[in-house]
Amino acid sequence: MFNYETYFLMSLNKARQLSYDKRLLLSNFSAIVNFLEGHPFVHLLVIKILSKAYGILFSYASTSATQKSIQRQFL
Repeated sequence: MFNYETYFLMSLNKARQLSYDKRLLLSNFSAIVNFLEGHPFVHLLVIKILSKAYGILFSYASTSATQKSIQRQFL
């Protein structure tokens, strides 16, 4: 079974490697979008990736806030 998330992440990594040439980056991004437009799992894939990203951000923010509150207690 083809894993769309892996393909998408691999394509993004490839696009990052080609970031020195903006035209190639844009053409790779548009190719990714065109590929994903026709598949029914696109919205689920985007939601899954965004939820992982937001989870990382929220865990970092909560850890940072906890560290600041601990520092305030001991200062």
